[in-house]
Amino acid sequence: RRPERVSPARMTRTISSSRGASGHEHNPFAALIWQENEGASFDSLRQILPYALPTEGRGDYRPALLSARDASGQTGAALFYQGHTITPGKPALPGLPATYTEDDGEADTLTVEMRDPLTGLTAYLSYTLFAHRPALAASVRYENHGAEALTLTRAGSLCVTLPGRWDMLHLSGAWARERRPERVSPARMTRTISSSRGASGHEHNPFAALIPPPGARPATSTTPSPPSSPPTPPSFPASAWA
Repeated sequence: RRPERVSPARMTRTISSSRGASGHEHNPFAALIWQENEGASFDSLRQILPYALPTEGRGDYRPALLSARDASGQTGAALFYQGHTITPGKPALPGLPATYTEDDGEADTLTVEMRDPLTGLTAYLSYTLFAHRPALAASVRYENHGAEALTLTRAGSLCVTLPGRWDMLHLSGAWARERRPERVSPARMTRTISSSRGASGHEHNPFAALIPPPGARPATSTTPSPPSSPPTPPSFPASAWA
């Protein structure tokens, strides 16, 4: 029960537990107080190793990335590592907008297969590193290899815990003042960017970015120096993922 003060913002804030009960990590209490200055930043390191794909009823106190319901109404899935592959380039995502490569030498993709032995639900987690861009592209493909039908009530693509302290930047607005940047200090609570109208618009744009809080990092030049040689394409050593 360590008090944590959060600055206001135009977004949904939820205090909840993904394990169905309160505990030492989160207490179901909140209070509104008058504040004149920005809230404090807090460290976000977890005390346990986080799951790559937390599921409903099992996980590490973070929101579930996957929730599956069978014909009897039971929910929950226990996915275990089955294997992985490393391929050059970036596979396409049929029917979805996504980044892409024009040459297989521009990126490498790691695909990890995880399966629930009881239901046959299988998840393929793909992570792409680009040779000339400091960016990671992530996606998940879910397949049912079991005998019974499953209904996915939640199917996310990425759940990640970043070390250190980060502020969140999102774009709020209204008519004639669209996409106004709003910066929010970090806190241990759920923040949701969504639209109740089923589509994005001038009131809220589906965008978010994590940026260092003021004073967290020394100022650096915004003009990068040209590299002396082309960057080396990334690689995934097999021993690192075994």
